[in-house]
Amino acid sequence: MNANITFSLLHLFNSAFHSHLDVFFRASGFFYVGYFIVAISLIMVCRTWWSVNGWSEKSFRNIASGFFLLAFILFLWITKKNIPVFDEFTGLFEFLGKIQTATNWREKIQLLNEPYFECKVPVDYLIAWMVFKITGPVYLLHTLLALNACTLFLIARILLRHAGLHEKRAMYFPFLFLFIFQAEFMQSSLNAFSGLCYNGTLLFSLLAFLQADKNKFSNAILTMVFATLAIFSFGNGMCVIPVLIIQLLFKTENKNRVWMMAGLVILSLAYFINYHPNNLRADKFDWLSFLLFTPVFLGSALQFFYVYPLPLLAGVIMLWILFRSLRNKTYKQLPAPFYLLLFISGTALLGAWYRHGSGSDAPLRLRYGVFSAFAILCSICLLLKLWPEHINLKFIRYVAILAIAYNLLSGFFFYPESVLTILNNKIMLQHWKNHIPLERHSPYYPPDLEPVIQLAVDQKVLDTRLFQEH
Repeated sequence: MNANITFSLLHLFNSAFHSHLDVFFRASGFFYVGYFIVAISLIMVCRTWWSVNGWSEKSFRNIASGFFLLAFILFLWITKKNIPVFDEFTGLFEFLGKIQTATNWREKIQLLNEPYFECKVPVDYLIAWMVFKITGPVYLLHTLLALNACTLFLIARILLRHAGLHEKRAMYFPFLFLFIFQAEFMQSSLNAFSGLCYNGTLLFSLLAFLQADKNKFSNAILTMVFATLAIFSFGNGMCVIPVLIIQLLFKTENKNRVWMMAGLVILSLAYFINYHPNNLRADKFDWLSFLLFTPVFLGSALQFFYVYPLPLLAGVIMLWILFRSLRNKTYKQLPAPFYLLLFISGTALLGAWYRHGSGSDAPLRLRYGVFSAFAILCSICLLLKLWPEHINLKFIRYVAILAIAYNLLSGFFFYPESVLTILNNKIMLQHWKNHIPLERHSPYYPPDLEPVIQLAVDQKVLDTRLFQEH
């Protein structure tokens, strides 16, 4: 879109709604909207063509879903420009630099087990290290971004496959991916290392719940394996233990549940070996912030302009859906969405305990929106089971329209922040190369980055071509 047309539209929006949007800042939001309008339009045209020719609905769903995945990966690569942000410095490149200097396997294992803030993330460290060994520094971030996008796709695919969507409702299946394939939560989509943490713990927890729903000994072993991977992918992975214990208590016919529950308790204790996290808990307990945190966290993907009434309402509705599903024993028919929603609710409670002191808008600022997006998806799956069939078809149509509108709006409001962050990180890297002092407190990158960048460059884990000015 021509830049003059873009700025004219933004000025028109400001005048019509008495808004004060920064036209230069929001212009990149139009790029996002235009990109995904083209992608969505192509899918709709293909849908019509498919119906005219009488082809299989299943093949259309697979092709359309795969197309959205590829479009999302390409968009991430275009946006990212191979520039590191946030945890990619202090998590990814600092770890890779240190492990390159390790002289023996004992030192390497100690580095893998070293806590990152309040979390142990050896699974993410190991995946990043393996990818680095395969790709080298040039394609490291691109590969991890694609891996994260595929993980998001896989989680959503598993959820929707276990949602019991009938043929008439399943035609709207691809559009539900638009709740996930968007750039609102940069820390999960455009941050390669954080994405490994957040997406990994969601995937492994979901797989653990699916295996625990079966009664064979092999399924019990896989449950323990996936639970271990979830716990050591991110701090909220610990929530998988109480949720699995609840699930096993419901599964009275499972003969393996006693030793499994004992194993989960032992696993939770093993987590705290060599555990010395930063103290992130608030000094003063605030009951109001604590109580508001969980519903606002669950609905945080619906925030616009960083205000919490809409996320709060959405979160309360999701908690009601969870309670109704428990009361109706929906977990027997739909274990995947029920237990994942319960897991995400536990994540919200954990976040409330550690970060409620930052105020009632803290869950909006933490950028953990990917958990909220999957909470929304789980709630939709559960509602389809709770409501009668004749209501469901209308409901899923409205949800598909809502998914499209939500994707475009979230891109317009939040995508420019990602662009600005990446731009400022590139400028910061150029300043470092030119020996210009970096800002001590910047909203775009962590403090004290100079030694981290120096280590990463010295150990050849950070591509020095990133510093080139264009």
